[in-house]
Amino acid sequence: MIREILRDYIIGELTDITDELATYPFTTGVLTPAVFTTQSIPEDSKYPVIFIGPSLGGDRFGARGFEGGDFQCDIFMYTNKVKSLKTFENLSRDLWKGLNRANIDSYIPTGWNSWGVRADLPVGTSDKDGFPGYRILVSLRLLETS
Repeated sequence: MIREILRDYIIGELTDITDELATYPFTTGVLTPAVFTTQSIPEDSKYPVIFIGPSLGGDRFGARGFEGGDFQCDIFMYTNKVKSLKTFENLSRDLWKGLNRANIDSYIPTGWNSWGVRADLPVGTSDKDGFPGYRILVSLRLLETS
């Protein structure tokens, strides 16, 4: 659920960032921004891409008899080796700014309320093939409403 919320938010609200990504046909055959929640980035994908990793868990919390949690996951942004790394670094900061304290209420499924989004600053990394990238740890605090 967390990965899909973040993917839908990024594609729906952060178009200045997704306009800079490669596109991918996914299952519909329609080209959409390359924001993946799959087990790995498909081999036939072009770069740059965003990959939202699996949930890392997090602390649970409750309020007024309802249960919730501080769900965490890593978001990775990778580029190819020929793209300007300075431009890509700025794009990763834009992604961080777009996620930190984001209003994601319209992307939350029924039965849950958002209690905030927190994103850590981008940290340099690389993928398995050595492509440069950035990792952003994102925490989503959600509370059940029913």
